[in-house]
Order: sequence, then structure tokens, then C-alpha cells
Amino acid sequence: MRISELIALEWDKVDWVHNTVRVDQVMTQAGKDYEVPKTQNSIRDVELHGPALEALQQMKQHTFLEGGIIFRHPHN
Repeated sequence: MRISELIALEWDKVDWVHNTVRVDQVMTQAGKDYEVPKTQNSIRDVELHGPALEALQQMKQHTFLEGGIIFRHPHN
């Protein structure tokens, strides 16, 4: 996944049953809101394996109950 996709990744896009995430929005440095990816092919389901699943499991304890964005800036 691209950095802009990871920044915009939300918990409701994670499919724990099939171990996938739905990529359908991005957040760029220039943007202040979510944007649709540049091409239709960028909208996709990404399979999660070992390290990615472990990272999401670890993030659950920090941001899951709040919903929304998974990887938040540590200062806010």
C-alpha cells in the first residue's frame, strides 16, 4: 500500500474474516480531506499477511474503540 493510502485507512475497511483491507481513499500532504485515488485500479482489496496483520492487531489497542482512522499522528 502507498503511504497516502495507509494514512487514510479506517477500521471499517478492515475485513477480519478474509484478512483484507479495502483501499478506496487517500490523504495527501496537499489535501485536508480524503480524496478518491487517481485511478479506478487503485481502488482495491489488499490481502493482509503476517506482519501487516500483527501491526493492525497492535494498533487495535490504541485506536480501534475510537473508530475512524487506524494510524493517527502521535501528537493529536
